[in-house]
Amino acid sequence: VRPWDADGVARIHLHERGHRVEGTLVDRSGRRLPGVEVKLQTGKHPEIRMTSDAGGSFSSEEAAAVEGVLVVRDGGWRADPVRVLAPEAGVEIVAWRLCLVYFVLDPAPGTPAPDPSRLGVTGRGWVTDLGSDGFVLGCDPGPATLTCDGLALAGFDLEEGEVRRDVVVPCAAAE
Repeated sequence: VRPWDADGVARIHLHERGHRVEGTLVDRSGRRLPGVEVKLQTGKHPEIRMTSDAGGSFSSEEAAAVEGVLVVRDGGWRADPVRVLAPEAGVEIVAWRLCLVYFVLDPAPGTPAPDPSRLGVTGRGWVTDLGSDGFVLGCDPGPATLTCDGLALAGFDLEEGEVRRDVVVPCAAAE
């Protein structure tokens, strides 16, 4: 592939910054969310970070004139990615609170607990090892299953923003 056209003239396409992207961040009930970080990711340019103001509005004049994705993953809030093409105005992002379950594993007598790297969760979620304090499972609202090597250890049906603490999960060591 040559960086010039058949006539021998080089053509370089620059995506200037200076295009505005703006919108509002709300929860599922329509309440505006202040102080939550919104990121514009394009894959070609550095990520642009914006924080929603007291009225839930966010904006940036630094967007390149390209297609991108607005992402919310901040402070326990999450939203589905929203595709935009800068300049873009009036975008509404609906976010929800993540659910958290703080748990410890209780292996069967005489068996070791499973290796933490083998733990997972069904759907959109993750498990983090907190060391001697146990683990935390983070996920979207609704049903979630804690797994070890794909086998179910415990099931949860969680409300938006629900936090459960001191949960004991019985488990047998996986072979």
